[in-house]
Amino acid sequence: MNDKLFFKERWFSDPINFEIDNNVEEILHFHNKTVSMVNTDTTKTKPIVDPNFLAQIAKNTGIKADHSPFFYKKTVTLPKKDHESIGSYNKFSKQSISLSDLGNLLVKSFVRNDKDFFRRYSSADDLYPLIILLYVFEKQDGLDQGVYVVETNTGKLLCIKDKMTEKIIESLTLNSKGDHPLPLAKYAIGFALNLRTTVIKEGIRGYRNGLIEIGAACQAFKESCHEMDFSEYCSFLFNDFVAGFESNLNIRNLPLILVQWFGKKGN
Repeated sequence: MNDKLFFKERWFSDPINFEIDNNVEEILHFHNKTVSMVNTDTTKTKPIVDPNFLAQIAKNTGIKADHSPFFYKKTVTLPKKDHESIGSYNKFSKQSISLSDLGNLLVKSFVRNDKDFFRRYSSADDLYPLIILLYVFEKQDGLDQGVYVVETNTGKLLCIKDKMTEKIIESLTLNSKGDHPLPLAKYAIGFALNLRTTVIKEGIRGYRNGLIEIGAACQAFKESCHEMDFSEYCSFLFNDFVAGFESNLNIRNLPLILVQWFGKKGN
């Protein structure tokens, strides 16, 4: 079977309904303004912004961001206990994760349980429009390199691309220089959004619900990684169209939204 057929032509390519298709077009037009691509145009300049406004942005972004109101009626001090909030750790070992541990990690994060069919992450109105991809950059015991879909009902891995080319590594790392781009880790998770599903069920509002779900799934995977003492790191620095196309996704209806690198901890 031609691997280009997996998601590019066979999934959601037929017209549905004039109103729904117009909604899809509206969302696609907006979404495509958000994509990252290698910018070769050095003539473009950034817009001028008031320095006072930039100072406010700097104050209210980053790890110390605190969006407090200017005016409020009163203050209530909450009982405070020491707690540990674990941030992402982006140092990765070159060691492989065993197939058993990898299976436990993916099932714990994304797969429905057998008892009540719940997943670790929530979905607005039970939408669940995500395609969860696993990128394996090196062959290991029991698992070849390639791109896999995590089947969230059964926990199986469905291979949709059986080789990792320099082009896909370059697009996932936005590495446009050098002859041999390197992945940031031995594994990555890709979150793709089924735009047509969101629009059919929720209208244009479904796009927002889909993005919320990606955030929830990303957090679920982060917590699972930390529970198993693995490193993980979220990145939006990838070439959306090329990475999606090289992953055998339909880049129009199944855009790649977020990449989360993971692996064993390194020094």
